[in-house]
Amino acid sequence: MLWPGALLLVVAASAAGLDHAAQAFTRFFGPKAAVRVVRPTLLWEVWPGEGSQVTSATMALDGAGVPAAYDLGRRMLAYEPSSPLAYGPHHVNCLVTIDGHYTLHKEWDFRVPAGALLALPEFTQIDGQILGEVNAIRSDYGLPAFEFDPRLAAAARAHSGYLSANSTTGHFEQPGHPGFVGDSPGARLEAFGYVYDSWECVNFGTLDITESVRSLFDAPYHRIPFLQPGRLMIGGGCVDRRLTLEFEMTKLSGTVVSPHAGERDVPTQWSSWERPNPLRMHPGAKVVGYPIVFSRFSPRQSRLVVQEAGLWSSDGSQVPLYLNTAANDDRLTFTAFLIPQQALRASTCYTAAVRAHTEDGEDVSGKWRFTTASAQPRR
Repeated sequence: MLWPGALLLVVAASAAGLDHAAQAFTRFFGPKAAVRVVRPTLLWEVWPGEGSQVTSATMALDGAGVPAAYDLGRRMLAYEPSSPLAYGPHHVNCLVTIDGHYTLHKEWDFRVPAGALLALPEFTQIDGQILGEVNAIRSDYGLPAFEFDPRLAAAARAHSGYLSANSTTGHFEQPGHPGFVGDSPGARLEAFGYVYDSWECVNFGTLDITESVRSLFDAPYHRIPFLQPGRLMIGGGCVDRRLTLEFEMTKLSGTVVSPHAGERDVPTQWSSWERPNPLRMHPGAKVVGYPIVFSRFSPRQSRLVVQEAGLWSSDGSQVPLYLNTAANDDRLTFTAFLIPQQALRASTCYTAAVRAHTEDGEDVSGKWRFTTASAQPRR
């Protein structure tokens, strides 16, 4: 199961009547509720419009100024307490000035409950296994390795523990049930101090971490976060055959396809064991050819408009496809799935082609080849 974090871009305001209009944008801030650590990072994502700059930024915690720093690259004002915060409620007040004359204000409350962790969990052998499997896939695609993030790992471990304790699976938790942290992925991440865009993948039933990670990757919706461009963070947890992966969401632009150009030993078929089911709009489809994923990542997650897509075998014959795009799949925005209607032939070179552009008019069309395995590989 896949759960993408919400992406909300808000125009904060613009101040006219001066030398030029000062424009700024804001999104995330927090944490805003109960946290599970005594030294949570406090942050506000805020940045200037084109031609403007941040000229001052301050943060106060419980009425006292703190040495918060504004990071232009990450577009945020952030502060990590040097010592544990007291149990109980806390108040944050931030001021950011753009071009010396336009000031944005943000304030919020959060709470450190008794029993909050003094430190996030340390890196474990299971973390190493998860990171190794995911980064082996990244390496095959020429993508930078993911880096371990203890906040993401803490949230993932906690959710896998909840799923095990309640003999269930999925992305949501129920208050009052054993191991409850937060009802949604975002709430759980925020509880451990992570308030950025994210993806969550959950898998249940496989006996082995390698098999579990590969099973997630083979499923087209779940494959998307694996393919993100850039150096990003990840954390995972596995309890009683319940694997949870938490991915940072990229802010970079790039087109990534899977299978990648020149890839060999591609599986010939796939069974629709995924929620949501990418075949739900194609009645009767169950066992299909290995799904092809075409993603155009961008900071704004611009909608992908697919004009044509096709797949041809080495003898020139065209392969019948199920095509999922933003036009017919409400779970897709910047990605298209090319799903062969039947299993592909073994040891065969295929050519895939997508003619597409973003809603902004950028042509992102592509054409590439890959080769299937001599037999269906164990995944």
